[in-house]
Amino acid sequence: MEDVRHNLTMYRQSLNPGTAIMVMVKAFSYGSGGIEIARFLAHERVDYLGVAFADEGVEIRKAGIGIPVMVMNPDYRQSDILIDHNLEPEIYSWTGLLAFSRAAREFGGAPAACHLKFDTGMHRLGFQSDEAALLGDFMAVHSEVFIRTAFSHLSASEDPAADDFTRLQISRFEEACKTLSAHCRYPFKKHILNSAGIRRFPEARFDMVRLGIGLYGYGAREETGLSPVATLRTIISQVHDLPAGETVGYGRLTTLKKSARVAVIPIGYADGIDRRLGNGNYRMMIKGEAVTTIGNICMDMTLLDVTGTDAGEGDEVVVFGPENPVTVMSEILNTIPYEVLTSVPARVKRVFLFE
Repeated sequence: MEDVRHNLTMYRQSLNPGTAIMVMVKAFSYGSGGIEIARFLAHERVDYLGVAFADEGVEIRKAGIGIPVMVMNPDYRQSDILIDHNLEPEIYSWTGLLAFSRAAREFGGAPAACHLKFDTGMHRLGFQSDEAALLGDFMAVHSEVFIRTAFSHLSASEDPAADDFTRLQISRFEEACKTLSAHCRYPFKKHILNSAGIRRFPEARFDMVRLGIGLYGYGAREETGLSPVATLRTIISQVHDLPAGETVGYGRLTTLKKSARVAVIPIGYADGIDRRLGNGNYRMMIKGEAVTTIGNICMDMTLLDVTGTDAGEGDEVVVFGPENPVTVMSEILNTIPYEVLTSVPARVKRVFLFE
């Protein structure tokens, strides 16, 4: 957890006094352990938590965590659940706004907070900028709901080649917020920056920023000083000494050209180890030595070529961690660290270390 604190502190120190910070804990806190990370962040006094779905927010509330939570991809048919658990939805369409407003009248007492999303170029979710005036007029006369924040999502804040487009998105957002504010006639907070944007576009930090992958130790290409928070470890279940000519694993795709030592570890594709990493395409670490996969990745097991090492049953194996960064795996798979981290399911035990 000290790495989480370190990364949070790095981003906090870059902000102006009074700029709030929302931390994303969706997708099991990017695979790191949802409730435990959320509880730690509450202790660290972050201003907001962000989740994808209402169920994630409900689990946070059941754990006794009371800080504000924004639900970024709500099912508006669950608006009563949102209101009952004091969860604040992203509102990105008139359908959603009308449904949440209706639920707030039926189930709520105090006015219900929401977060209006503008589509400034990502073209995923959001109101169009030219709807800002009508949105403001609606919010001005519907006291059962109110705008806590307005926000947008940058498409490529980490990419210098896209900086002109990023600045265009920021400009569109500012104009939409200006119009919205003039029509709703009350103040609200604004935010558009994600992890990469926090460092690269200080002029657009506004009232709040959203910290996602940066908290977990991965940033833009030029980012330095972050500490990856997760290490995936397992142990060796068994070691076989096999003669030349034997085949290894499902499909008999690997035939040994010479005698070999093969270690079996209890982690497989059901644990987030992509099958493309088999047959020598990935390395893991045992006692500081790199060993490669051999044969196909199985559902619950992986085979490693430990020939020439003294690896034995019970020895620790580092799948990824500081000595074997997750970025190595993501590059082999032609993907991003987000996907690797969130692919490790809840059945893999999480252990949280405090200093």
